[in-house]
Amino acid sequence: MAGYRKDTAAFFNNFGGGTLAGARTALLAGLDAGTAYFNIHTSAFPGGEIRAFPERVPEPASLLLGALGIGALLLSRRGRRRL
Repeated sequence: MAGYRKDTAAFFNNFGGGTLAGARTALLAGLDAGTAYFNIHTSAFPGGEIRAFPERVPEPASLLLGALGIGALLLSRRGRRRL
């Protein structure tokens, strides 16, 4: 695992069983449980610049709502032309 930080390698070994597939499964389980935590470090802020508890976004539902909104706009424009 050359090129990975020490804590990334530790995540692979401790939570993922040493494999990328296992680490992905552990990360997704953490996202679902609300326990996944990201802390992005930079040279300006070595203790962590960006910290967050990310959540999964239900994208298909967002796309459906967007499509319904566009459809409603098109129908409202169509109704105005008849008047």
